[in-house]
Amino acid sequence: MEVALIGGCALRAQGLRSLLEAEGHAPIWIAYTAADARSLCSLHPPARRLLDFALPDSSGPRLLYRLRLEHPALDGVVILEDLHPAFLALAWQAGARAALPNGLPLSVLRERLRAFLEGSASWSPGTVRAARGWWTHYGIPWASLSPRQRAVALGVARGWSDKEIAQALGLRPSSVRTHLNQIRNRLGLVDRVSLRQWMRMGRLDHPLIAPLLDLEDPPLLREEEVVHGFPALPPKRSLLDRPKAKPTG
Repeated sequence: MEVALIGGCALRAQGLRSLLEAEGHAPIWIAYTAADARSLCSLHPPARRLLDFALPDSSGPRLLYRLRLEHPALDGVVILEDLHPAFLALAWQAGARAALPNGLPLSVLRERLRAFLEGSASWSPGTVRAARGWWTHYGIPWASLSPRQRAVALGVARGWSDKEIAQALGLRPSSVRTHLNQIRNRLGLVDRVSLRQWMRMGRLDHPLIAPLLDLEDPPLLREEEVVHGFPALPPKRSLLDRPKAKPTG
């Protein structure tokens, strides 16, 4: 079984390479950026396995999602710096076999990688519940907002006034208030404070999570799409494919 290795840290990549070689799975290539990974995967796609994805911008789940669109037989393990349910949900939704925390003891990491190489899924029931819960309460509602509404919501999460949001987005304050009313109605929130709390609880104010969701728009999670503990390959959809909303300001 051919294995490829993707990671932003050269030292960790070499450590994983040693572990893989000890298991008889020497990587056919190693990439340190998402662009290099996509290029190498096009030229020399591994038969099935991919590893690590601990890229500096935490975009491993997004990269896996894109690679699986291009090469449906691939699967991978995502190693995350932050195991918040938001990142777990992105990894699970992208089809990762497992999401492992960075800094696992060597013996545990070796055991998890061996299970992955043997084709086993490593999602615990509790982790799956956390990922599903976040996706239901935050991922799907966030995907229901337009790009402009998301930008307004991010301004609210940062504590900006309507005037500050309007200046940043090139809108009138009245247009910002209209967007806020639409956001609250769509999310079932009563006021500005509850919107800010909702975003903070879901970590949608995190500088990485919201952009990852904006750049890829996976489908709604359905029970029938789950195969062997992880989602089936989602169809190619992007926010860029949606009709643009008419400007209100």
